[in-house]
Amino acid sequence: MDRGLFIDRGPLETRAALIEQSRIAEIHIESSEPGPGRPGEIRKGRVTHVSGELQAATVDAGEGLSLFVRAADARVLAADDAGARKLPIAKLVRRGQDLLLQTGREGLDGKQGRASADIALHGRYLSIHPLREGLDFPKAVADHDLRETLGAALTDAGDAGRILVHPAASQVEIDVVLAELRRLQGEWADIRASAPKGPALMRPAPDLIEQAFVRLAGPSPEAVLTPDRGLLAELRQRARALAPDLADRIELCEASRSLELDDEIDAALAPEVALPGGGRLTIETTRAMTTVDVDAPGDPVKANLAAARELARQLRLRRIGGLVAVDFISLRGAPERRKVEKALRLAFQRDPAQVEIGGIDRFSILTLTRGRDAAALLTQLCETAPARQHLRPEAALARVLRRIEAELAGVGPVPVALMLSRDLEAVVEARLSGGLDRYLGRPVRLGYDALTVDEFRLSRER
Repeated sequence: MDRGLFIDRGPLETRAALIEQSRIAEIHIESSEPGPGRPGEIRKGRVTHVSGELQAATVDAGEGLSLFVRAADARVLAADDAGARKLPIAKLVRRGQDLLLQTGREGLDGKQGRASADIALHGRYLSIHPLREGLDFPKAVADHDLRETLGAALTDAGDAGRILVHPAASQVEIDVVLAELRRLQGEWADIRASAPKGPALMRPAPDLIEQAFVRLAGPSPEAVLTPDRGLLAELRQRARALAPDLADRIELCEASRSLELDDEIDAALAPEVALPGGGRLTIETTRAMTTVDVDAPGDPVKANLAAARELARQLRLRRIGGLVAVDFISLRGAPERRKVEKALRLAFQRDPAQVEIGGIDRFSILTLTRGRDAAALLTQLCETAPARQHLRPEAALARVLRRIEAELAGVGPVPVALMLSRDLEAVVEARLSGGLDRYLGRPVRLGYDALTVDEFRLSRER
């Protein structure tokens, strides 16, 4: 499969995996009970502090959420000012002022989450920025006639602010694109019409299924796969509303795909990655940066080229952002270094994150930076890096439930005895309010023992 999606859902989490060239390229996991401040929320907030030194403001966004707004992210509020790009934060907002904001990157390592006054509403075929103006087409929409026809239709549709057309718009009739534009305009009108007295959530962030259809799927995926018959019907229903061109591509797949994704996640949490032809990458992340060591036998150029291709995939798969230092196998001269640099830049072309790549120095070390829009997979799933026994209790319980379901597949509703790790007792009580009996569809005698966090014992009751 050149491009496709896999989506599954359990009582604790929804997961979406992007497949590119028959390999997993991205893995996204969303808790069934997400907290406030998820990227994409639209909130009414109140400015509590303005810092000239940082050129930023702190905003109370309700529900105990404090957001950080840079001057660059507030300048849309002064769009009519010819010098808006140079205005300091104190000229854009004031203490006590109410603002409509959209949450961006979540706060990591105890830092505040980011937010912007430049609101954006995203659909599969286009996005609108209500506080800006203009009409933009991506390079992927190269058909001149289509650009003219679609551009005229969108212009006639009324004031929507700035419209960004997505490549998927070229795959459907213009009426479908215009219907999405009207839907997004209606959402913005509803947001503007609501008037809470204080800081509050105005519109929740799109859930993972909507993000998968809108952002992950790309213009023309081959298939959207799910192992769950109940979820299959829901996905088709939601696709008809959000992504009509995908509705007929949603298919049922083998239940074993969920366990296979667990294996892919384990590999993405491990520090070592095997390279084709022998050798390995060793990936280690600290608070300050990520280091990657390349170790392989044989021709150093061939080994480094293989490492460059796999490195780009691994950083994207693991959602590693920030500064990355790569220690390549020693290269003899500038031509060899340029060859590896070129291969690395080519390997990153599919990555939607912003990546800046430096050159390989005479010590064969290269540094790069990759945009960080969400927590790394390791941070999201693990208490400490990087072994499976350190999975966070919620992630471990979700995995245990998938494995139990697989073991009980085809078995009638006979009573069972289940022993879980003591580390899971609190999360079972907090998150499975309906009880394991309801979820597993049978009487369950539950107990806890000194097991590793994702270990369990299952037996039939006599």
